[in-house]
Amino acid sequence: MMNQNELEIKEKASYLWITLPDAITMYDNKEIEQKIGERLRDRKDHVVLDFSHTRAVYSSGLGLMIRIRRFVTERGGTLSLVNVSERLYDMFRALNIEKVFPIYTTDVEFEISQDDFGNSENQDETHGFLFVAKNESGACRIHLSGDMSSGNDLEGCSSLQPISEILLYLFDFSGLESIDSAGAEILLELTKRIIDTGGVCRAYGIHDMTHEMLTLFGADVHFTFFTDEQSAFEGTSPVA
Repeated sequence: MMNQNELEIKEKASYLWITLPDAITMYDNKEIEQKIGERLRDRKDHVVLDFSHTRAVYSSGLGLMIRIRRFVTERGGTLSLVNVSERLYDMFRALNIEKVFPIYTTDVEFEISQDDFGNSENQDETHGFLFVAKNESGACRIHLSGDMSSGNDLEGCSSLQPISEILLYLFDFSGLESIDSAGAEILLELTKRIIDTGGVCRAYGIHDMTHEMLTLFGADVHFTFFTDEQSAFEGTSPVA
């Protein structure tokens, strides 16, 4: 029997089935991601994330999901969330996660869906833009994923209003594939609002090309960049 604190990865039918541990934190998410990445490397996979043992999904878990999604979809695979509890499902819906991840409450529901050719509708939704903001441990943790351009829905980012009680805003760029001038302008306006309320913007996981685009449009000016989530949260060793 699997220990609920452990990660389990196995082949199941035509899928790589990943059963997540009870929780993922910023202290263990890199190790978990490395183990998953080793199984995904050089493969074109259809992947399932199984939440049957997961009691809580923190911001680090959301970031991990987004990074896995990018890795899988770039290689032509699919990523589905399975055995999602009602409580987690409600949280995912509140964060608009269901817009880019097919979500199933049971593995039976998932298996039935694979026989339905119409399931491709969900797959089409995975190519847009996802903005997730979650207040956790005294910080607002923001995940950006997909294509942040004028052709996608950027309302979540443009409408976020900082609050004076939150001083630290952590931006996870690891899932962001591209950004255009419209996206950069909205991002710049958001960071201005954060600065105006006394907040601080720290970012991690940014790719070189994305960083160059932010610099080109002047949207990098309010950020301090770090290599990973823990460094950004603690404010240690910023990237020069």
